[in-house]
Formats: sequence, C-alpha cells, structure tokens
Amino acid sequence: MTVAALVLAGCAGEVASQDDRESDIYAEALAWIVARPGVADVDEPPPIYIQHLGPDGIPLDVQVELIEHFDENDVELRFVDGRAEAVDETLDDMPVRDGSVLVGLGPISDDQPTELRAELYRDLDDVTAYRFTLRRSDGEWALAEAPEVVDPEGLVADP
Repeated sequence: MTVAALVLAGCAGEVASQDDRESDIYAEALAWIVARPGVADVDEPPPIYIQHLGPDGIPLDVQVELIEHFDENDVELRFVDGRAEAVDETLDDMPVRDGSVLVGLGPISDDQPTELRAELYRDLDDVTAYRFTLRRSDGEWALAEAPEVVDPEGLVADP
C-alpha cells in the first residue's frame, strides 16, 4: 500500500512538473506576443483569445495558471476550442471579435533548447507565425533568441 502511494505521488509530481514546464514556456512566448504593438497596449484591451494548434490541447491547470499570471498584468486570456469561437464569421475578412487577437499555440518540443510555434491572427489577411526557441537556465525559461517569423499553418485553415 505504501509503495503504491509513493508511486502515485511520484507520478503526480511528474505531471505537476510537466504542467509547470508548459505554463512557464507558454507564459514566456505569450509575454512576447502581448508586448507586440496593437495587442494589449490600449487603454482597455479586449480579451486575447488562445487556441491550441495541436491535437491534445492545453491542460486545464496550465490554462488556469496562464489566466492567473496574465490577469496580474491586466491582460485577460480567453481559451477557445476553435477559431470560430473567436472570429466574426459574418464579415468577409473574419476579424477577431472586439478588435482583439487570436493566438494559436502549438505543442512544445521535448528538446533542449525547446521550440514552440505560435501564430498571431487578427483577420484572414493578417496572420503572422513565429517559431520560438527557449532555453532553461537557472530554473527559468527564457527566449534563447528572437522569435523567427515563419509561414502560418494552423490559423489560416478553414475554421
């Protein structure tokens, strides 16, 4: 019984550390995106919509950590399951609701340094994609270099 409890506790710690890793990496990339002109630099910024671009989604506890982290900086994040929840499909250019942005976050690589793809969508004609390279040093994740602009893939597909 004790061995089983220790194994379960070890697994829970492993899951927690994986979620912490994801939260820290996503927070670093999102902080860079939020700092872009026109994203959250207005008097009362609308919520920033977040969509995962991978098949597994972002774990709920990671979403909660990110919401709390950015809320401390007066940035509201709103997680969506698909682009259709964030855009106004009644307009031809399908802009994000409320003049906001939709950020697509890809899966995080297991490599060191790790890579993450993110896309910034304003409307059908304004989608920019980035490849982030992050490195862990002294217990903190940080950008290893400036994000590289790459071709959009995830948010330019049909909703």
